[in-house]
Amino acid sequence: MQRRTARLSITVIMLAFFAGAGIVQAALFQPLPYEDKVNGRNSHAYNPAIGHPTYDEQVAFIDSIKDAAIATSATYGIPASAIIGMACVEGGYGFTRSAYYANNIFGIKIWAQNPSNGWQLKGQPDENNGRVGIIAGFGKDRFVFDEKARYDNWYRKFDTRAEAINYLGSFINRKYQSAQANYQKRIAAGWPYAKASKQFCKDIANLGYNHLGGDYYEKKIGAVMDRWDLYQYDGKSANNSKKPAKGRHIKIDISINRI
Repeated sequence: MQRRTARLSITVIMLAFFAGAGIVQAALFQPLPYEDKVNGRNSHAYNPAIGHPTYDEQVAFIDSIKDAAIATSATYGIPASAIIGMACVEGGYGFTRSAYYANNIFGIKIWAQNPSNGWQLKGQPDENNGRVGIIAGFGKDRFVFDEKARYDNWYRKFDTRAEAINYLGSFINRKYQSAQANYQKRIAAGWPYAKASKQFCKDIANLGYNHLGGDYYEKKIGAVMDRWDLYQYDGKSANNSKKPAKGRHIKIDISINRI
């Protein structure tokens, strides 16, 4: 019994040490080059946590955000199914690095240097056209970057997932009003939620929300919406809807989305 207690105490001490050294993050996620010069890869920055999400974690994630998605849908007149589907894909069901550490379940970036409301994804591949300084290179996809002056790997930090969802609604309301308006018209004209929501995803991508284009985004998000029958939440948001917000003057960061 004493031996078992001693082993447990040593384990707790080691975990505390590793947490202080930043090693727990590397153990939870596939390592980045600055964490492990042998096994680290810059592309690992976008991968979800190792072994996650499980099926049960996926179900739990949807359950945790559905009410916020319904409320945002009612406020801004955009489909709850799309909001949830986008969060599942872009936030890895809550297990991407930015989702896990910053509640940023949509990959919304802030192109700024050390913004006050930002979280930095260190080790992320250069998305600033080769202008990010390199401190060390260990091969292809294995660079240690100078993180201090970077603009291209900052993500907006949220206190909760619900805050992130409301931000997305206000962002779409501001930037992509034509997609919002067309979605409302299609629902009024009798389009089924599934068809209208998928078209909404295609519309916002074609307007600039996703750099891979509308066809890709409709297929990617649509597959998740189909898998979980997320359109059931569109019906709930429609029953509780307010008049969609139009042209609210909300300060929005110049942000982009990445998948």
